Amino acid sequence: MIEIKAQKRNKRKKSSLKLRKERFLPAILYGRKIENVLLKVKNDDFNKLYRKIGRGSQIIKLSIEGESNLRDVLLQDIQKDALTDQPIHIDFYQVKAGEEIEKSVPLVFIGDASAVKELGGILVKYLHQIEVKSLPRHLPNEIEVNVGSLKTFDDFIRVKDLNLSPDVKVLTDSNEVIAAVVEQKEEKEIEEAPEADESPSKESKDEENEENKE
Repeated sequence: MIEIKAQKRNKRKKSSLKLRKERFLPAILYGRKIENVLLKVKNDDFNKLYRKIGRGSQIIKLSIEGESNLRDVLLQDIQKDALTDQPIHIDFYQVKAGEEIEKSVPLVFIGDASAVKELGGILVKYLHQIEVKSLPRHLPNEIEVNVGSLKTFDDFIRVKDLNLSPDVKVLTDSNEVIAAVVEQKEEKEIEEAPEADESPSKESKDEENEENKE
C-alpha cells in the first residue's frame, strides 16, 4: 500500500508561492460527486511518492489531517515549472469502487528494431502515452511496446497491436501509429545556380541594328 499525507489549506491565507517556500506543494483533490478539497503536501513526501510510481496509475491512500478514513486516489496531474522542471502543483482524483476511470498511461518501449540494426534506419516514436478506461484495479501502470517487430521500413506498430487486458478499454484511435522505423535520407547537394544568360540584351541588339543601318 502506498500512502501520502496531506493537510487542508485555505487559498486566501497563503499563496502557492509562499507554500513552496515553506517546502510544501499546493494540491487539489476532486472526483465525482465530491467537493473539491484544497490541500498541501510536504515536498519531500511527494518526491518519495513520485520516485515510487512516477506518472503511473497506482491507487494511492491519501491521509488528510483531521480525517479518520483514508481516501483512494490517483495522481491525476502534475504541473511543473517550465525552467526547473520541478513540481509546482498536484491534482489528486478520488476513485470509488465500481467506477471506471479514464487515464493517460505511459508507453515503455522495449526490444531492438531490426530495421535500425540491419538497415540503418531511425526509430520514430509517434506516441508516448495512450488514453484508456477501466476499473481502478485494472488500470495498467505502464504499457510495454516491443519494437522487435519492426523489421523493414514498411512495418508499423499501431495502437491496436498492443497486448492489453480485456478489462482495459482503449480510447485512443486504434489505427494511430505508435512507432515505426524510417530511412535515413542523405543530405541533398546544393544545386549550382544557373549561369547568367550571355545573350545580348534588347538594348544591345537595338544599338547593333542602328549601326547596320548607317
